[in-house]
Amino acid sequence: MAPVRSRPTTHLHRLLLVIAPLVVLALAASSTAAAAAVAWRAQHSGTGRSLAGTSFADRSHGFAVGDAGTILATRNGGASWRRQASGTRRALNAVSTVGALHAWAVGRGVIVATRNGGASWVVQDSAPGADLMGVAFADHLHGWAVGGAGTARHGWADGGGATILGTTDGGATWTREYGQASGELYAVAATDDRHAWAVGFDPANGGVGTILATSDGGTTWMPQHSAIGFPLYGVSFSDRLDGWVVGLDGEILATSDAGAHWAQQETAIADPLYGVSFRDRSHGVAVGANDAVAGVVLRTSDGGTTWTWQDSGHKGDLDGVSFVGARRAWAVGPRGAILAAR
Repeated sequence: MAPVRSRPTTHLHRLLLVIAPLVVLALAASSTAAAAAVAWRAQHSGTGRSLAGTSFADRSHGFAVGDAGTILATRNGGASWRRQASGTRRALNAVSTVGALHAWAVGRGVIVATRNGGASWVVQDSAPGADLMGVAFADHLHGWAVGGAGTARHGWADGGGATILGTTDGGATWTREYGQASGELYAVAATDDRHAWAVGFDPANGGVGTILATSDGGTTWMPQHSAIGFPLYGVSFSDRLDGWVVGLDGEILATSDAGAHWAQQETAIADPLYGVSFRDRSHGVAVGANDAVAGVVLRTSDGGTTWTWQDSGHKGDLDGVSFVGARRAWAVGPRGAILAAR
């Protein structure tokens, strides 16, 4: 049997060898441009109350919380929102979901919880006088709430004191794990029942952005070095190692070693960022405010190496964000604003 001979390379073949890589690069660029052009659209919230936080368990089930005890819930990705009886008239600043049934919301001296998707909410104990600004649950038992006495949203108040509360029984009991005479904490993120991070600001401690971390379930909270002289308002971790924090003047810091080292990421903006949410180590959204243009939305698909501005179409602040799918994200703000990206 005669050996099989390879066919000689023709001019056409050489041309294809040159063109093929260019086509691949063009397709990749087109994909990147399409990702940057994700459309944000307003959803009808049915309320004029300002909304401060949102959390989605999946592409369908989510909550938004805000002034006067407002809790809104959706089971269809925001196509419709329904108001739920929270059991409080106090402002609610943040919400955390675990699956479609369990959620917790925190605010001025109050923690409320549901175990049935919001059909009923129960007021849980809280630290007297604490203004809780952030909450995060790792599972239906282990969670943390953070804030301070006299916390001022998007700022800081004299006479406050950074506070961290923890629970290991779904909020039936809350224990104070951390307390300081000064400073405020604005947000918290948890990856499991042992690892969590809280961020804020302490003007009495050199005026630097605060980052605290626990790796033992809240028994100890250790400071991490931010080197940022501004308040830090939001935090998100996609796993035990990879995390991001956002704050005043468009600051974004990132870590790939659980916070042992934090590095600034370039955003090309000087607007305050109030919330951040990553669905994995590559894809994230940060939101904030710009008085001159629409509410700030930044998006990344490379872990923050590059951040792309997106047109939210919303005039005013965006205070909270939740990102759960390839293109599924929600952001909330004043006057009942809810925006969704697909």
